[in-house]
Amino acid sequence: MMMWLNYLNRRFVLSGKLKSLIEESKLEGVIFRVDELEKAIAETRDYDKLVSGLIRSGKSVHEIIMAVVISDVRRAANQFILVQSRSKGKSGHVVFGIRSEFAWFELSIVDEVRHLWKEIDRKNVIIDMPGSKESTRAIPILIADAINLKVSNPIGFKRFHEILLGYLEGLEKRKAERKSLDQIHFLVSFNLRLIDELIDPLLLSIIQQSNNQSVIAIQMLGKSGIIFAAKIRQIYDEVFKSERFAILAADGARQANLMWDFSKSTEKDQNDGLSALMHQKETSVIFSMENLSAATQSPAGNTPAEASSSTIKWNLFQLENILGVNFNHLEEQIDEITLRDFNLPSKQLYELIRERIISTATLHWW
Repeated sequence: MMMWLNYLNRRFVLSGKLKSLIEESKLEGVIFRVDELEKAIAETRDYDKLVSGLIRSGKSVHEIIMAVVISDVRRAANQFILVQSRSKGKSGHVVFGIRSEFAWFELSIVDEVRHLWKEIDRKNVIIDMPGSKESTRAIPILIADAINLKVSNPIGFKRFHEILLGYLEGLEKRKAERKSLDQIHFLVSFNLRLIDELIDPLLLSIIQQSNNQSVIAIQMLGKSGIIFAAKIRQIYDEVFKSERFAILAADGARQANLMWDFSKSTEKDQNDGLSALMHQKETSVIFSMENLSAATQSPAGNTPAEASSSTIKWNLFQLENILGVNFNHLEEQIDEITLRDFNLPSKQLYELIRERIISTATLHWW
């Protein structure tokens, strides 16, 4: 099981905790979360000196936040240099995402990803994007630029397929231009528990009716995420076992990294059907600080046999046509949730920095 941690701040790196986790748990990478930065600035003095220096240099609130973020991301990326060397570039990455305000237009996404990639200036950084239609169209352009990418929660099966084909298209463009393919990393992550949280209320309402549908709903309760994961895996395997990818792989292209996001999962999730995904081949799992220790101590268990195409098709048919799950509406819901605050600094964080600026100006005036 390849593990990622959905947690990063200055103290975590400088205290040696990140280095210790890298050595002890074979941590593959970390993901920056802007809410962790807000918490650290509000509750500790870890950033006081850095923020004060940026204020004195005349930086705006937004420039201060970005400078702090980039400092943390670079520092963490440096911690993974040895992992990068040992794994020949396969492991040891830091993920940092674009802000949701840029995620509504393809050209805005392209410009922002290119800007962040150049600004951070670390080859083991991966830029995260929400799995929107606009991001899908931007992927071939950015992969052709040899920028490492992660796409979050592209729940629609058609969209996920288009995202993987966009990755291949970008690689093919580089191949046609006789450029290298072997250092490009492409990740796609899914929060399967979110699917359960959106579908289970419908299933519970059907169960209360005590009819023929309720029997099926009982069987499906809490398992929609697993059903979706099976279809996602099927699409993934079709693309990366294709002749089209084999031609690219011969020139060093890497398969996309399929990731299951457990960072907001409960202890129950560690013990139900989702836990089997932790030990699936050729995948990674994202944990939070709260559930990382439990995950590293849990036994591997048995990885279930892959569901057949007919089983996957039948399960999806039951959800949509018998139980009434609207897949298009589900995709829209998850798009909205993912895009709402995707790596977007909160108003509270802006206010915290503004207060520091005002306080510094007042002290300077006196």
